[in-house]
Amino acid sequence: MIPLLKNLLGRRALPRMLAFLFLSAVYLYAFPQANVFYAAVVLLHAIVGLIASGYLVVSLVGILRSSSMAARFGWLLVMGSAGIGLVLIKVGTSRPEWNWVYLHIFLALAGCGILLQS
Repeated sequence: MIPLLKNLLGRRALPRMLAFLFLSAVYLYAFPQANVFYAAVVLLHAIVGLIASGYLVVSLVGILRSSSMAARFGWLLVMGSAGIGLVLIKVGTSRPEWNWVYLHIFLALAGCGILLQS
């Protein structure tokens, strides 16, 4: 099943998913609204995040093996952000959970920033 997932998604899928997650996160954070489009973006962000998390778990050993030390740290930060994102899907993102949301955002930005630098 794991090779099937890698074949279906391809090599360039993870960077594309991360780009979508970044852009959708910017929209969700900057323009909170009570409309159908916002709800659809929230749902797509969660679904793509789930798929990217699964793909990252499957590919993590290979990614870490072929990466530089800085890139490894970036990928581990992204993986931490993915883990917190999965927890946020379960517990929600209501006001009391915002510290977790901010940690999710910080880890994702730091990890992607490091990956862009390396």
